[in-house]
Amino acid sequence: MNNNPVDLFDFAWFGTQNTTFEDYVRELKEKSLEEDWGDNNKILKNYLSFTFKYSAEQNNKNPELNYIVENFDKSAASFNTGLFDVNYNPIYAFFKKNRVNNRQPWFFIGFKIPSDIEMNSFSTLPKRIQYFINADELIFKPDAEIRINVPHIIEDERNRSRLPASVLSYSDQMIKTLLEGAVELAKKKISANYTLAVPQFYQGQLQLLLPLEITQSGISEMALAVKYENGIYSGRTALTMDMAYNNARLITKPESSWLMSSL
Repeated sequence: MNNNPVDLFDFAWFGTQNTTFEDYVRELKEKSLEEDWGDNNKILKNYLSFTFKYSAEQNNKNPELNYIVENFDKSAASFNTGLFDVNYNPIYAFFKKNRVNNRQPWFFIGFKIPSDIEMNSFSTLPKRIQYFINADELIFKPDAEIRINVPHIIEDERNRSRLPASVLSYSDQMIKTLLEGAVELAKKKISANYTLAVPQFYQGQLQLLLPLEITQSGISEMALAVKYENGIYSGRTALTMDMAYNNARLITKPESSWLMSSL
């Protein structure tokens, strides 16, 4: 199935006279394993939209991936949300062909599991998307050097605005010293416990998030996104804790305590 819209709301119409997208998001939350999805389920909304977007992009390139599938008479479609119910059954988004002219090609019906009768019309169930091929990509290499582009973080307004408010009035040199110290501390912590480096998927790339304690408060206040290439980790982007959790959750539910504390 080629050339799907990559925006979930261009792909399907959500809502009826009595049901809204917010209602469907709550339905998904109730069906899936218990998890904190943030205020007003904002993390779950982001997760669902991005999961579809990536599924559609990859499926448009190679329909044989079966990330989005149609049934035999093309009256229904589905994609794998990547989430599981309490019995660890995969949860699928299920759509019917939209019969309303000049609207999205599909109409959302609900979230289903393999045993639901609606899924019997699919000869192949949609696969769960994969963000990585080699699991080694997810594990921090403690012997690798970390090179952080401090000037970019300090001079770029988007990066600088993510710094703790208490240090924004400091001189650039002081912020540079604090950032470099936070990176060294993060490397020591991760060398002792490699699970502190949390994978994230951003702009088509797999990266690792490192906890940064900027003000010696004893808690992580930011995350440094680093990419492994040519034997080193390069980092030039700092994220707020909320941003880091959102990006990390696209791959899997983060278990690191420093990132969970952002919720």
